[in-house]
Amino acid sequence: MSRLDIRKHPDYNKAIGRLQHVKLRPLVGPRELDELAIVTDALPELRFPINSAGELVDQIGADKTLPVLGMAVDPVRMIKFMPAYYFPIASYENLIEKMAELLRANRRQVDEDKYVAKMKVKMRRVRFPITSPAELERALGDTPEFNVNGRKMNTKKTIGALPRDFFPVRDQQDLAVKAMRYLRSRPLIEKD
Repeated sequence: MSRLDIRKHPDYNKAIGRLQHVKLRPLVGPRELDELAIVTDALPELRFPINSAGELVDQIGADKTLPVLGMAVDPVRMIKFMPAYYFPIASYENLIEKMAELLRANRRQVDEDKYVAKMKVKMRRVRFPITSPAELERALGDTPEFNVNGRKMNTKKTIGALPRDFFPVRDQQDLAVKAMRYLRSRPLIEKD
């Protein structure tokens, strides 16, 4: 296997295990697999190949909504983002890979320069390294929430959701790199 194969990531097996119908190992990263599991858990069993968006809607149920993160989601609303060239969908694994591509293409862009500048001001008195989520939370104690692309984020909740490889944070530059990587990979589907 190539050293660039995302399926070698230590969290891959756990993430792929969340997907109910996978027989093969799609070339999709563990964070994306976790995010996709939220949607695939709500899907009925599908028959492949699926030749068109209309056929996918019919298999899910044209008048149904899907329970995703406690919200009723209209499948047509999700499927309309799938370009015609995504069809046919040959298998469940092919569906996962195409949905992952949609996640990457539709994720909101983050103004990195703006957020790094804000972070540097906020963190200028913080001592590094920061070795744990608790240390980062203490360092940001006077910031209960922050704003990213017009969306308020709870500091404590966000720190709790950071991936385990976020720590230790060696210095301010390391924090900026890791924070931007996290913000770029934030889930598309989130419940307030």
